[in-house]
Amino acid sequence: MQNYLITNVVYGPIYLKIFLDHHLRSILDETNIPAIVSRYAVTYGIFTDAETLPLIMDIKDGEDINKFTKDELVARLKNPNMKRLSTLVNLRIFILDFERDDTPKFDLRYSVLMHVFRFSLEMALKENAYLTAWVADLVVAQDFFPKILLKMENDFEAVFVLPPRGAYEPMAKILNQFNRALDAKHLFQAVFSNLHPLWVACEVLNKRFTKLPFTFLWSTPTGCMARSFSITPIVFKPNAGMLKGRGMIDGDIPAQCTKPFWATDWTDAPVVGIEPLFCYYPPFTNTPPAIGLLRQWAKQSVHQSQVGFLTKRLYYPDKETAKVSWLTKLSSSRLMRRIRKP
Repeated sequence: MQNYLITNVVYGPIYLKIFLDHHLRSILDETNIPAIVSRYAVTYGIFTDAETLPLIMDIKDGEDINKFTKDELVARLKNPNMKRLSTLVNLRIFILDFERDDTPKFDLRYSVLMHVFRFSLEMALKENAYLTAWVADLVVAQDFFPKILLKMENDFEAVFVLPPRGAYEPMAKILNQFNRALDAKHLFQAVFSNLHPLWVACEVLNKRFTKLPFTFLWSTPTGCMARSFSITPIVFKPNAGMLKGRGMIDGDIPAQCTKPFWATDWTDAPVVGIEPLFCYYPPFTNTPPAIGLLRQWAKQSVHQSQVGFLTKRLYYPDKETAKVSWLTKLSSSRLMRRIRKP
């Protein structure tokens, strides 16, 4: 049986709520985690902080979670989704040790993610496991895990996808109507109708273009096409060389993944982010995209291995539905060539 390690960073009341109500509900759908545990030995590791831990489980001052047996840990869990997860996988909870300074914990999230990724990588290598290292605000569609793991079973060693970014506040109202994961078609419709401002600002024809140009979008009434520096290995087979880099899951790590499957049709790996509206706001400048600034961004703000990813066209929800014209495809290629020009 193949080992499969999933890790997640969950701290603070907002992200804990997203994790419990939406992330877990989607992965616990009968077509997801329950559908793979007969073939995969799944460990789910949650990284949280001392302030959030009492919201997850009953724990008293002075108690050491590392001394709990599995049965004791499960018995203390407060949320029914957590309890159900614990019946399906080997659930582990780790406590993050933040440095004592005045920096808000939210502002430390990227350094925390890199720390957790390294720990996850070491753990996966030791256990010869596939690895999914993600965050609390990701929500998947039905059949997500069988789809991505089938690619791994077919000799790919990673699955690359760019999750579209939705706005948590309106997305929560939609997702709360269902006690299950949505199918890919309806999950896309929900996110496409409630895009986060960061993604709205990524539209290439936008006169208030994004100040964080990791991604470029061309939309139609039925979907969109993306070109992006950023790509996420949503599941991958780790290798020791990954320990030598910074450990950015959508930065320097993809170039170290061997034999990746590219989900150029998002429906092949249907996962979305649902981030609060305050994240990154304001995400735009008051100018349209300028080639000189974009070229400078490409040289200074991204890992150089990411520049080559601009050659990939990514379709949402899929190429057939998005109906992007050949002229748009051609103009997007010209823009990417100008950005990549030395």
